[in-house]
Amino acid sequence: MCRLPRLLAAVVLAAPRLDAADSRFYTVTPCRIVDTRTSANAPALAAGATRPFTVAGVCGTSPTASAVSVNVTVTGGTSGGHLRLFPKGQALPTTSVINYVAGQTRANNSIIAVGEDGALSVYSGQASGTVHFILDINGYFDDPANNQPPVVTAGPSQTVTLPATVSLAATAKDDGKPSGVLTYSWSLASGPAAVAFSAPSALSTTVT
Repeated sequence: MCRLPRLLAAVVLAAPRLDAADSRFYTVTPCRIVDTRTSANAPALAAGATRPFTVAGVCGTSPTASAVSVNVTVTGGTSGGHLRLFPKGQALPTTSVINYVAGQTRANNSIIAVGEDGALSVYSGQASGTVHFILDINGYFDDPANNQPPVVTAGPSQTVTLPATVSLAATAKDDGKPSGVLTYSWSLASGPAAVAFSAPSALSTTVT
């Protein structure tokens, strides 16, 4: 009889210890916080370097968020390595969130505690070269006693033929803190010409 060795695999994430009595999970529309391929977040992560990125108060998260639920993606690594994500201002952890080989595009989910200034730090564990880093957020943890951002939906996308008038109907939900009163304001995000709102301070309005 031949005895086979017993193999044990484990994945350890840099997840914070959260007290259910003090924290609640809030979902947000998936939103990209970091992409080092863009000019706003360039350059790519350098081997052996640590960079901080602000996550609290971004993409609809609360400025007082204690942790974030994220999707971590790497691409274009010039050599194999790993990334370690941890709260800014704390010691570098010994476990990685994602491992990869040269040229590989790979993603993983994780929950990361937020550190100083609402930021988390990313360490690139490569021997040399660079790797691109992409971070998408889908939710966060916070004390429900804190004021949470309103949840706003502007309504579905519409296509119209000018000079037709467009009807807009938004929704907005809030936790009632600190005053319990929401105000609304419609504005043009982009376009070749000016627009006119019939009721720019109401949830429902028409625009020409």
